[in-house]
Formats: sequence, C-alpha cells, structure tokens
Amino acid sequence: MMSGAGKQRQVGEDEKCRCCSLACDELYRAFKAAGFYPAGHPRRFASLQAAHAALLVCVRDQELVLVTSRAGFASSDGGAAITPGPLSRAIAHEFFIRRIRRLTFLPDVSLADFSSLLELLTMDPQEIQSGGGVEVLMGQRRIATIWANELDLSVILQKRKELEAAASGSELSVATAVSQVSESGGLTAAMPVVHEQAPPELADIIARMEQEDDNEKYRQLARSLVDCCEVLRSAGDYESLFPALSFLVRQGNDEGISVGRRGYALLALDQVADEQVIEYLVQGLVEKNTEVKEQLHPIFRQLGAKTVPLLVARLAVAESKVARKNLSAALVAVGEEAVASLAGQLTDERWYVVRNVAAILGEIGDVTCVGQLAQCLAHEDERVCKEALRSLGRIGGHEAEAEILRVLGAGEPGLKRQAAISLGLMRSEASIATLCAVVGRRDIFLRSFQLKMDAIQALGRIGSVRALPCLVGILQQRHWLASRRWRELKVAVAVVLGQLGDATTLFPLLALAARGGRLGQACADAAESVRMRLDNRRE
Repeated sequence: MMSGAGKQRQVGEDEKCRCCSLACDELYRAFKAAGFYPAGHPRRFASLQAAHAALLVCVRDQELVLVTSRAGFASSDGGAAITPGPLSRAIAHEFFIRRIRRLTFLPDVSLADFSSLLELLTMDPQEIQSGGGVEVLMGQRRIATIWANELDLSVILQKRKELEAAASGSELSVATAVSQVSESGGLTAAMPVVHEQAPPELADIIARMEQEDDNEKYRQLARSLVDCCEVLRSAGDYESLFPALSFLVRQGNDEGISVGRRGYALLALDQVADEQVIEYLVQGLVEKNTEVKEQLHPIFRQLGAKTVPLLVARLAVAESKVARKNLSAALVAVGEEAVASLAGQLTDERWYVVRNVAAILGEIGDVTCVGQLAQCLAHEDERVCKEALRSLGRIGGHEAEAEILRVLGAGEPGLKRQAAISLGLMRSEASIATLCAVVGRRDIFLRSFQLKMDAIQALGRIGSVRALPCLVGILQQRHWLASRRWRELKVAVAVVLGQLGDATTLFPLLALAARGGRLGQACADAAESVRMRLDNRRE
C-alpha cells in the first residue's frame, strides 16, 4: 500500500497535471478567440485573461515546459504531464505545425508576452517559417517570459537578460504593455465592434453553418450565431438557445469536419453558455416535467468544469428523487472535471449529500478520489459506508481493493455483506482467501447465512479454481441444525461449481445428485454444466 508521503506526492502530481491540462485547454480557447474575434472585441480579451490566469496557477512554483509531438503533449524530456483531450491535442498540433517543439513559460509570464505569442500563433505556419521561424519572431517581439525550442533554463535566463538590456529605454515597459492590453484587448487593438443591425435568425445561421465548408466563412457565421444568441439571452428567451447549444456540441465533436470548424463551434458554445444559461439548463434537470434527460448530458459533458459548482449546489438541496437522479447523471456526464468539486462534498454534515456524492464518484470511476472515499468507511451513517464500498468496487485498483478487504476482514458486521459483493464485482483475486474464510467459518446455527451466500456468489463471479477446496468442502459437510438454511447454501455452492466447470468437481456433484431432492437436482444440473464446459474446451 502506498505510504502517506507517497499518497500526498501522488495527489500533488495529479493536481499539477489537472492544472496544466486546464491551462492547455484555455490556451487553445484563447488561440481560437484570437482568430475568431476582431482586435478589441471584449470576448477576445476575456479569453486571453482566462488563459493567462490558468497559466499563472501552473507556474507558481517553477516554469512550465510543454513538449509537443504529432500525437499531443509529451511528458518526456522535462515536459509537463497533460491529460490527453481534444483541446490539448488541438493546441499541441498548432504548436507542432509551427515547429514549436518545446515551449517554456517562466514563473512571471506576463499578459503582454502572452498576448504577443497568441498574435504570432495566428500567423500562417508558412509565413512564420519565411520570417525566420518562431524563435526569431518571438525575439523581434521582445517576448521575454516565454521561450520556444530552448532546452537549457540557464541559457533562457541569460538570453532574457540580454533581451531586456537591449530593450531598455526603447520599448514599452511590461507594466505599460499590460496596461495597453487591458485597455484595448490586444497590443494592436481597435475599438470594440458595435453591431448596428439585428443578427440573422438563429435557425438560418445553423442551417448555413451546417452546409459551410470554408473555415473563414464558418468563423463569421459562428460569430453571427453568438451575437444572435446574445439577443435571445438578453430577452430572457433561454429556451430558444437549446437548438444552438445542441448543434454546437455536435459540430464540436464531429470528426467529419475540419479541426478549425470544430474549434470555432466549441468556442462559440463557450461564449453562448454563460452563467445564466447554465442555470437555466440545470433548472431543466431539477423540474420533473421538463423533457431533457439525455438531451442535456452532451451539453454538460462539453461545457465541463464550468457547470460543476451549480450542479453540486443543486444536488445538495434537491428534494425529489427525479431531480437528484438527473443532476447526478449530469455530473457523471461531466466526468473527471467534476471530481475535485465532488470530493470536497464528502465532508458535508448531511449524510444524504455524502451518500449521493459517493455514488456519483463511483460512476465516474476516477482513482484519484479513492483515499477520500475510503475515509467515508468510518462515517457514522451505515448507508454512507455502504455507498462508499460500492463506489470503491466500481473504481477498482489495489488501493480500493485493500480498503474493501479490510472491511470484509475486520469491519462492522453490517458492512461485510457489501464488501463481499463489491469484491465479487471487482473479480478480486486477492480476496479469494478471505472470502473462503468467511464461507468456511464455523457457524452451527448459520446465523451468518446472508454473508456466506454473498461470499459464495462473489467467489463465483471471480471464477478461480483456488476456491474449489473450500466450496467442495462445504458441499460435502453434514449439518443437523439449521438444515434448511444449509441446504440453500449448498444449492448456491453447486451453482457456482457448475459455473467454474472444473473436472475434479464431477464426482462430489454426482454423488449428491444421486440423493435426489432440491439439492440433488441442483448438483445434477451443475454436473451437466461442468460436462458441457469441458466438451466446449476440448473442441
């Protein structure tokens, strides 16, 4: 089992990976916004700020290094670990085709430098190469806190000193540059665009986007769609936005269209789905009579982390079973991006909130929350403990398996049954000895009948011949007390032996089959099942 220090280190590494992955996603959104909106547009600057803020989180302790390959970002050669995803792979591809194999963000990465880098990235790759390559162009733009294709940090720091010395007195200071970026939305920004005419009808824009093959025309249509949605949103007509949201999700995930158009669709989705729209969608999950269900799940999945706080908050206060079910399903659809917020709710004082959250984490199946779910096994409410055991069984892995085994071996009596069931569903080979000990434990009056039954069925699910001596031993024992219960238990053993299909069990099964009765019939059926399995293996 991993030590406490090892767990903390793993959690720290997982959190670092999560932050870096989020920063790469925001970087791609900012890159697309730079090509999507004209200079000076407020949404362009908002996207720039969001990406810069995400980067600052990653570089609090040390520089961030992104190493690119054809397949995405690589963690080799000092590169940060990035969870593979459509947006991170897309921005890695943009770096790769511009021959940026390595990009280093220093801890004091400035907004001005970041804005300049994005403007450079919007250039055509051929234009970048004809200009001398990305390193030359970054030098011409006096970018001092971001460096491309340089391996040695000491060399970067020396080059930065030289660059800043050369720029002293002749260029804008970083503070002035940041001020200009903040005021104008870009170093070469114009005044914000003012729309003088009403936007086209939403259905018409969607139809034209669906047929459009040209990336630039698609970009312009996507901007028109966002503007049209803003008008509807301002009027409070959120219901009319639903077709646009669904369409943008489909386009953003349609591998049959170009990467550029998918990116524009996802960026438009991000712009349309503000806090008020998300609140409307969540309300649709809460209301019983609203026909949303699975129709909304792809939208929540695509919007990801930005929907989680409201979903979690509504889940905590939801009164109806239907609302809890719909909200839970939406959080499961969001997936790993919801884990951090959900795990924080496992310390809630309300037992039913903790139980619901534990169930959702089990459905998501992220191993990073195993430790927090394990802490729920000590919860004062047994219903929470049982849900935590179910979720640990769904997630699986050595750490989860060890926690469930601990409960089966020495936990509260009321939890042992769920522990046995979870180990069976996990097909835990490591639990066979403990399960056999439960089945074989002396119990004249068979007071632990249900636990033994669960353990037998778990051994059947695991399907290992290592359980045969224990199971055959139970089958051959004679019991005078609680004979009816013992007979039911032996019937369950016979069923499992038939499932295992081992030739060594034929003799004891046939011997009991000759005695007749319900147990005899169960043994005869099991023997026939063993024969069929053996014949199939010979063929």
